[in-house]
Amino acid sequence: MLEHQVLRTIPVGRHVLLIADVLVEPDAELAGQPIEAAQHPGQAHILAVRRHSTDSFDWSLDMDYRIEPHDRLLVLATRAGLGRTLARNQPLATLTG
Repeated sequence: MLEHQVLRTIPVGRHVLLIADVLVEPDAELAGQPIEAAQHPGQAHILAVRRHSTDSFDWSLDMDYRIEPHDRLLVLATRAGLGRTLARNQPLATLTG
């Protein structure tokens, strides 16, 4: 099971934005990708990263930072955008086997 937690929901008109805390899985497609590649315009935006070796979130993101396994991402997303991010966070063996 993917580890993530929706922290807040934000109603915007007839839509809902979600703020979620996503733990990056070791063999996921997201691991090794730069922050910029993990974002989906209009659907998902990475707000902050807590690197696996630290205790606090970095809110001043370097878009070239490569996401590592066990990093935590704070994601602002639509439901579809969060679903897309979570799909990219599944271990690759699960997708192919």
